[in-house]
Order: sequence, then C-alpha cells, then structure tokens
Amino acid sequence: MKQLLPFVTLATVAVLSGCGGGSPTSAPVPNALRQAAQAAGATKLHRSGIYVVAEGSSSGQAIFGYSARNRDNNPPICTVSGVPTASGIGVDQEGDLVVGVNGSTAKILVFGGPNMCGPQVGSFTDPYGQPDDIAAKDAVNGKILVANVFDGTQKSLSPGSISVCTMAGGCSANLTNPAMNEVFGVATDAHGNCWASATNTSETATLTFFKRCAGAGQSATGFLNPYPGGLDFDASGNLVSLSFHDGSMYVYRGCKPTCMKVAGPLLLRGTTTFAHLNKRSTELIAADFYNFRIDVYAYTPTQLTFKYDFDNGISYDPINGVAVNPPSKR
Repeated sequence: MKQLLPFVTLATVAVLSGCGGGSPTSAPVPNALRQAAQAAGATKLHRSGIYVVAEGSSSGQAIFGYSARNRDNNPPICTVSGVPTASGIGVDQEGDLVVGVNGSTAKILVFGGPNMCGPQVGSFTDPYGQPDDIAAKDAVNGKILVANVFDGTQKSLSPGSISVCTMAGGCSANLTNPAMNEVFGVATDAHGNCWASATNTSETATLTFFKRCAGAGQSATGFLNPYPGGLDFDASGNLVSLSFHDGSMYVYRGCKPTCMKVAGPLLLRGTTTFAHLNKRSTELIAADFYNFRIDVYAYTPTQLTFKYDFDNGISYDPINGVAVNPPSKR
C-alpha cells in the first residue's frame, strides 16, 4: 500500500486545543425538543439542503445552509448561529445537524431538524479528543459517533479515536486501534456497525471496522485508498471512501473486515476530504478543500459525472466540512 508523504491536512488544521470532562452540558427531553425545533418560526422553512462549514466566509467562520439544487450559485438560504469554530459536521436520518467544536473544551452541538438551520436542542463535551467528523442515525435519541483526529490536548497529543456518545448522556466509550493514528472520517450502517478512516504511524491509509461500534476493531483488508478521507454509505449499502490528497474516491462492498472493490479510483475535480450523498444516492456533494467551492456530481456506484459547482458566500479559505439534509440511507 502506498505510504503517505507528510502534508498539512484539514484534520491537522482542525486541532486547536485540549478537551474537558465528559458530563453533558445540557439534559434535553429529546422528542419534545425536536418537536419544538420543527415548530420554530423560520420565515421560510427548508426541509432539504446542503450544509457547508465555510471558515473564510465574509462573516467569519459560519455554517451556511444552501438549497439542495444550486446550479445558479445562489447565496445561502440560512445560517446556523452560535458556532464559533466548527471542526466537523454530520446530519442524521431525522435531519438533525450535529456539529463538533474545538476549543479549550471540545463540544458537540445538536441542532434540531428536519428543517434547515434549526435551533440548538442539546450539547455535550467530548472528553477524548478533537472532533473532525460525525455520524449518527438519530442524534437526539440514539448514538452519535465522533471521529477525533487526535486524542488528548494540543500540548499532549495521542492517537485519534472514535467517541461513542448520546446527546443526553455524553460520551461513554472511546474506540481505538493500533491502525488509527490520525483519524479522518467515521461512518455507521443500518446495523449499528461503524468504520474509521485514518492513517497509521507510518502514514499509510487504513480502514478499521468496529462491530456494533464496540470492541478493539479489526483492520479492513482489500482497502486500496492511497490516502484517507471521509466516509459515507450509498442507498445500496456500498461504502464510499474519499482519498484526500490525490482527489479520488473508492467504492467498496463488505469491509467487515474484508473489502471488495466496486469501483475506484473515481476522480474528483479537486482535493476533497469530505463528501456526502443525497437521500436517493443520485448525487455526491463534495467539499473542494483548496478551491473553496462545493462540487456536485451525478453518482452511481461505478461512475461520477460532474454537474455543477457553487461558492456564493464562501471566501478564500479551506472548507472544513459538508453535510446533506436529508442524507443518504445507510
């Protein structure tokens, strides 16, 4: 497997400083809060769209909500407020937005869906590391999986991990594996399994499988990515895996822990760390890290076809994350 050359990654940029205790900072009543979020009075409610963490936006770092179809490069339809330094985002099957925030204490914030840019409904601390990517099927009532690029604090870093958390109870478990040093992405399937994309201490790209999101994990065989990156599942249950530094993508079946390649490398227009599929898995929405734009592709498990891009409201700094509401089924 090809080894990584040293380079500054989005995950490395996301490391700011250490983390605090593990108790939640709010004790929400899940369903009541989600119902309140759904009823909250936005003047125009959008139940589908694309979230972008635009670090260099004209208003400073912001999470913008864009229309799900933006061929005309229109400006954002809404903005998520109260998030100073977002370092990773994800959307669950209910349309809730989950945001990782780095700082003196790493926090996870949950914003109620299904409407775009809903109000905050809960938060908790991540006591293990610096959030870089997030996956959840039901963030309000179920598990939230947080990929920590590194554990510890900026002054005392240790290999990264996956935090297993709930909105009401905070983080109760920390998944680690010798193949995981710098962790880039996390994904979960319909059966409660999860995968971590990372580099090991030799800077080789790795994929680690955790059955039921527990235990010591198993290194996936047949994983061909030359570089790590974000993960997603398409509607057919294929694992979609980004290869950051060479701007490519691979699609696999299985990986429990043996991967069977479906396609790859499928080439992207730019250098992409994170990308996610829409609900029907007909489009891939990719954050073009260095070109400061969102690229939209027609997707099948064996082919990518560029459709259009947009960048209205995004200034000249890397895009720290992208998520789709509603997300692909997995």
